[in-house]
Amino acid sequence: MSAPGVRRVLRSFVCAAGVLACLAGTPGTAVGEPAGAVSWPLDGRHFDAERLWQHSTGRGVVVAVVDSGVDASRPDLARQVMPGTSLLGDGGDGRSDASGDAHGTAIAAIIAASAPAGSPPGAVGLAPGASILPVRVMADTAADPRVLAQGMTWAVDHGARVINVSIAADQPNQLVRQAVEYADRHGVIVVAAAGNQGETGNPPQYPAAFPGVVSVSGIDESGAFWTPSESGAVAVAAPAHHVVSADNHGSLQTISGTSYAAAYVSATAALLMEKYPQLGAHQIVRRILDTTSAHHDRPDARTGYGLLDPRAALESSTPLPTDTSDPLRAAASPTARPQGSAMGPAAVLTALVLAVLASAAAVIRRRRARTRCFSPAVTPLKGAAPARRGTPRRAAPRQTTSARAPRTGNRRSP
Repeated sequence: MSAPGVRRVLRSFVCAAGVLACLAGTPGTAVGEPAGAVSWPLDGRHFDAERLWQHSTGRGVVVAVVDSGVDASRPDLARQVMPGTSLLGDGGDGRSDASGDAHGTAIAAIIAASAPAGSPPGAVGLAPGASILPVRVMADTAADPRVLAQGMTWAVDHGARVINVSIAADQPNQLVRQAVEYADRHGVIVVAAAGNQGETGNPPQYPAAFPGVVSVSGIDESGAFWTPSESGAVAVAAPAHHVVSADNHGSLQTISGTSYAAAYVSATAALLMEKYPQLGAHQIVRRILDTTSAHHDRPDARTGYGLLDPRAALESSTPLPTDTSDPLRAAASPTARPQGSAMGPAAVLTALVLAVLASAAAVIRRRRARTRCFSPAVTPLKGAAPARRGTPRRAAPRQTTSARAPRTGNRRSP
């Protein structure tokens, strides 16, 4: 399928923190209106979306966005967003966004946006044929873990094959863990943002740190680790810095955060599910991990098994997985890559040394930052009320800047 042409949009830095509400993103500089979609991950030097869409667009795959709701009034999302639900007692169907920074809408747009011909310029997602199932579990910055668990279970029961959770808490919750297990038993992939407190203590974030969850850390345009991203129980790394997506004004914004990295992985899973309908959920995850670039045979604390590579996942000669066990729980690593692409002994040794050093540094950071960062464990977003320890907060920063032409008063205060 041919999607709207992608014109590169100037990107600027955008930064703020937030977490079991939304994982962080940051603001950018306003630029001229793009012509139809656009974010550096989709260009020819990275994912090469136009080429990917010759293989798959994710058609027929339902991806649940368990978040703040999704603005279905946007032309670039109107055809993709299904009726969902709001679990906040407002009687809604999830097709509006309750957050001040369009968090759920931005995630949905990264996954599946596609502006129809003749409509105003809009976002373009990596899997524009996929359907979005919006499940509202939070209004703005924080979610009740019980509601998050209920939302994940509801998504499984209503046809989702992938669940995107760009929400995190610094304490594990048994109900959320049970929801992860429920999804796994029903063959549904759960993708979660690793969190954005990598520079402020790096505490484990849940549900990303639960076994069986595809935990996603962040990288920048050069493929380097995005330092606010958390490390630890990471499965794969994906674009998190200066990506362009939908805002809550009908235009675009430049944002950063592992919330958005998770969305690219969810979209890749949808692409694979359309192309390889014979593969189960664990095999889809294994395929993603088998075909990463900068591949690791054993997970690295920062980038897991490597950098997300949707093109390789769709085109690689690496044999399709036959093992149906969960690669995120198994002791063995995913399938070895073709000869010549795996790391040699020296590289493995180097990776081990770096991992040890990174772990030591993380311990030092935790000790130094304990009083400063861990009371409460989740640093509230600017203007938000302090969250109770373990309260799910968003994994993306609130501060954003519209990507449309500059206007006086266009920038929103944090």
